[in-house]
Amino acid sequence: MHRVGTRAASFALLFGLASRVAAEPPVIVSCDDPPAAVLALGTKSDIEAFGLGPAASVSVVAMASPGDGSGSVLRFAKAGDGPKDVKLAGRVLGLAVAPDGKLAFAIVRVTNRKGTVRSVELVRVDLETAQATSGPTIPATARGLAFGSGDSTLLVASRDEIRTFQLPGLASGPLYRALGDNVGVAPIAGSSFVLVAQPSRIVLADLAAPQGRDGLVLSQEAAAPAPLRGMLASAGDTGPIALSERGLAWCVQAVALPPAPPPPPPPPVQEPPAEPVAVTVAAGPPPSQPPVAPPVEPEAPPVIPAAIEASVEPGTVFGVVAGPSLAEVAAIILLGPDNVLREAARAIPDEMGRFVTSALPPGAYRIVAAGKGGRVLICEPPFLTIRVGSNGAVEAPVLKVLRAQ
Repeated sequence: MHRVGTRAASFALLFGLASRVAAEPPVIVSCDDPPAAVLALGTKSDIEAFGLGPAASVSVVAMASPGDGSGSVLRFAKAGDGPKDVKLAGRVLGLAVAPDGKLAFAIVRVTNRKGTVRSVELVRVDLETAQATSGPTIPATARGLAFGSGDSTLLVASRDEIRTFQLPGLASGPLYRALGDNVGVAPIAGSSFVLVAQPSRIVLADLAAPQGRDGLVLSQEAAAPAPLRGMLASAGDTGPIALSERGLAWCVQAVALPPAPPPPPPPPVQEPPAEPVAVTVAAGPPPSQPPVAPPVEPEAPPVIPAAIEASVEPGTVFGVVAGPSLAEVAAIILLGPDNVLREAARAIPDEMGRFVTSALPPGAYRIVAAGKGGRVLICEPPFLTIRVGSNGAVEAPVLKVLRAQ
């Protein structure tokens, strides 16, 4: 399939995604006290955040370190076992616990003695060995943290954006623009929608929809009953819990609706036959020499880089990465098929930016560039969308890497 066919398939896919019906507006109701397993780890007034690993009956809480206002302690316990503590170098701003209870991730802000922020990091805590490991640096405004749909990614919400990190290596994934002071994020089960908490409201965003000039469309707004400071995404059966500045909590309920059927195609337009037009040619002396038409050169076939010239099998995708920050690209990631939260393949570009991957099953794929050392790449366009079929290889459009941050 040549590039024209690939682009046509991309537009068709984007149209299909844009025509979907959004989920219902979220419902915000007052929550009772945290679960008994959480309260067993600390008093309600001391708990800053908590999460549950329901498959392993694991409870995790974050509390301020005793006598130290600049650090936090992560305390966790499995049903029937005594609690264990992991001291962190900074304060916990966001917390997410894996459903299997083996890992927890925290947004940790580190400050100096004067209170100046030194760094904000994504920290991994192994709940089986009680060991904490620092991960990539994230924006200073990061507050929201959640496992994405399928538990293969982490979602990090900060001002004006939602970043994703691929598990288990925490490689950078797609970056979504979401305008506003985002303090929480949580996926809606069985869909590509996420809840996004901002201080004055909770809205919905569809991560599978194309991003416009201002990024994702934020819709179905529900006003917050009080200014919000965060949202707990790993709260178990209650669903996400929004937290206010005054210590109050609200359960947030949202249900995704099924996609709307696509509109019927418009009927074909029958053009009336054109009436013949009579042309009168004035008599005149014949030209001394008939004009010679310039030779018409045949259209050149698309150029396939030499390194991937032999990759023409069905299920093969190849392309080129360009731009001033090409050297910052660690890998090209293909998400799919038909699932932007599942990594299907990863290719490392050569020194000229060429990449190729093969044996992909048919379906729609999103192509993103991952930065070295966990850095986020700003690309034009932000991502590519292609469709892999069974008739041959697919050439992806050029992805330009403008800068890394």
